[in-house]
Formats: sequence, structure tokens, C-alpha cells
Amino acid sequence: MEEFSNYYLRSKKTLFSKEWKTFKKDNSKEPNFLQWLPNFYEDFIQKMNEEHLWISQIITDNSRLTLLTSLLQQTLSTLDPSFYIRLKAVFDFDEELVSFFIYIFFPQKC
Repeated sequence: MEEFSNYYLRSKKTLFSKEWKTFKKDNSKEPNFLQWLPNFYEDFIQKMNEEHLWISQIITDNSRLTLLTSLLQQTLSTLDPSFYIRLKAVFDFDEELVSFFIYIFFPQKC
């Protein structure tokens, strides 16, 4: 089972990471990242649901949840460039967005 899990995680993580890298190919302006991000997460959640259905047919005990959790954690933690780097690039490009985000998330400080 461990060999299958390792193979599964490596192969699926690679597929999910390819989606993350499509932003660089499809969009040349960093501010579009904020428009692209919801679509990425929507696709990501849909694929995770598909994986849940698929893996539930193969693994019937609770280890499938551990496997899916590992897939989620490993995929998001190894995105390259990281979420932080991409968001920082957006803020570096347009400093007004920083004020906007502060206003949205911390309105009491404005």
C-alpha cells in the first residue's frame, strides 16, 4: 500500500502543479493573477472531488482520507512559484491593491 501511495501522490501532485504553472503561460500581466486564482481553486476542488470518488473505489478504509489529505497538503505546499511569491508580485505591481486588501480584511484599522 505504501508503494501505491507514494506513486499516486507523485503522479497526481505533478498534474495539479501543471495547472498552477499555466498562469505563467496564459497571462503575461501579474495583476490578472487575482482574476485567474478563483478559477484555479475551482478546478482544483473539482479535481480533488474526482480524486475522492476514484480513490474511494480502490481504497475502502479510512486510509483514503489520509491519502487525499496528503495529496492536498503536498500539492499546495510545493506550488512553484509559491502562492506568496505570486501575490507579492501582484502587490509589487500595484501598491493600491495593498490598501484595498487591508481595507477588506481589516476595515476597523482604516
